[in-house]
Amino acid sequence: MAGYTALSDFAEHDTGGGWVRFDRVHGGELGHEGGEPTHLDGIGGQDSIIRGIVASNGNAPCYLQGGDLLPFVQRATVPALPPVIPKIQGGVLSEIDGCRLQESCYMDSCEISCDVEGPVIVTYNWKALKESKLNIATPNSALKASNLIFSWFTTSLLLGGVAYKAQRFTARLNNGLVPKSSLDQNLVVDTRRWVEWFDPGIQEVSLDLEVRLPTGIDLTVDYVPAVGFIFIAHNEAGDTFTLDMTGGGVGLHPVGVPQDLGGSGADEKLWKVTFESDHNDLGIWDAAIT
Repeated sequence: MAGYTALSDFAEHDTGGGWVRFDRVHGGELGHEGGEPTHLDGIGGQDSIIRGIVASNGNAPCYLQGGDLLPFVQRATVPALPPVIPKIQGGVLSEIDGCRLQESCYMDSCEISCDVEGPVIVTYNWKALKESKLNIATPNSALKASNLIFSWFTTSLLLGGVAYKAQRFTARLNNGLVPKSSLDQNLVVDTRRWVEWFDPGIQEVSLDLEVRLPTGIDLTVDYVPAVGFIFIAHNEAGDTFTLDMTGGGVGLHPVGVPQDLGGSGADEKLWKVTFESDHNDLGIWDAAIT
């Protein structure tokens, strides 16, 4: 029964140079969205159902290793889509229709996070124009040992150039992709409700940060300045991962700084700060491994 356990799972992508394994995946799925039924009720209790557009999608939370998909998260210009990922596939090996192949994939959103005592986690969420089922017996080789995981104890974090004894953070980028189709007849059976294209939405970037020291941010004053955020992590091979959210000086706008009260005497007191960027600030998200 090995084919029905995660020991037989795999996930890989082809960005144009051949199949490559994802960084170490620890969850996620390949699925779809849309296709909700609409009831066409009429007199006499009659009803028919018509279904809407169907878009294939997927998500993969990964322990950061090679970061091959990081360049495919950010769009180059405001009205453009992010770079296309030609193919993503995954599933259960050696099972008939046990794998899914998704084609013409675009990153809808990305989340990067790290907690004290934890790894750096990157969660990719994408949408695709095409999908098919297949049987795959042998995946691409897993990442080599040199692609070590980036962990909390190799990191540094600065908010506005200052360290506040950070405990955890989560940064999110959302491209807001909108699936679209048309009334032009599609004669290919079983693909007639598929998405024809995606429209780019507003790019939104946010940050949730928990620190032990007060930040001095006051949302009641007349002018609340934006601040920059930089997170740097290393692995044991000496590689450096940097998430730079300074935006060339534009920075992030604080939107919430609650003062936590209550709890027992041993409970840790944290300042939980939330931030948002200007919409469509393409410089606010710079994530790369060097």
